[in-house]
Amino acid sequence: MRIQFLPAISVAISLLVTVPAVASYEDGLRAYKADQVSAARELWEQAAEAGDKRAQFELGRLYERGKGRILRRDFASAIKWYNAAAEQAYPEAFYALGSMSENGDGMRQDYLQALRYYNLAVRHAGLPKAYFAVGQMYFHGRGVPQDYLKAIESYISAARGGYAPAQYVYGALLEQGWGVKQDLISSYIWYGLAAREDPKILEAVSMNFDARAALETVRRKLNNHDLRKAEEQLRAIIKDQKKSQNPPE
Repeated sequence: MRIQFLPAISVAISLLVTVPAVASYEDGLRAYKADQVSAARELWEQAAEAGDKRAQFELGRLYERGKGRILRRDFASAIKWYNAAAEQAYPEAFYALGSMSENGDGMRQDYLQALRYYNLAVRHAGLPKAYFAVGQMYFHGRGVPQDYLKAIESYISAARGGYAPAQYVYGALLEQGWGVKQDLISSYIWYGLAAREDPKILEAVSMNFDARAALETVRRKLNNHDLRKAEEQLRAIIKDQKKSQNPPE
C-alpha cells in the first residue's frame, strides 16, 4: 500500500528535517579544540542562550581570558555568563567569580565576596581548588581574620582532593612541622604526588612552588629505612589512583 502525504504535511516534514538543531556545548568544544575560536564562541553562545550551564561557563572563561587578536578580554561579558552558570549552581562558575572578586577583575575587589563564592564551590561540589582558595584567604587574612587552623584544614581537604598546589603546601607544612606534627615520610609522599603534576599548575600559584626540588630536599633528610617506607607508600597510592582512573571493564 502506497502512502501519500497531503501537501501541507509534506511541507511540515520537509521543514522539520532541514531546520538545524540548536548548537550544543560539545559542538563548541570541538571547534575550540580545533582552534576555531570564533566558531566556538558562536556555538557556545547558542547553547548558552538555550540554558546550557557548561556553555555559559566556557563562554565566560573565553571572555575572561581572551584569545589574542581573535577575541579581546571582556570582563563584563565574562561576569554575565559566569553569573548565568552560577544561577544553575555550576561549581566552576562560583570559583571563577570568586577569583574575579578577589583580584578585582571587572568588578570592585571584594575579599569577603570572593570567600563566599569559593565556599559555594566547596559546598556544591567539594572543588579542590576552591578549598585551596579558602585556605589562602584564611592564611593571609583576606576579608576574614587570619586563622591558620582553618587555612590548614582547607589545604588538607584540597590536597586530598588531588590539587597539586595544596599537596605541595601540605608537604611543606609536614616538613617544617608548622601547624601540624612534623612527619617527613608524609611530607615526602605529598611532595611526590605534587611532583607528578604539570609544574605549570604549581607555578601559576607561586614560582617558588618546586615540588621536585622539595622532594629531593626531604629525601636527603630521611634515613634509608624511612626513605624506603615513604617510596613504598607513594608507589601504593599512585597505583591505587591509576586503578580508580582506569577501572576494570
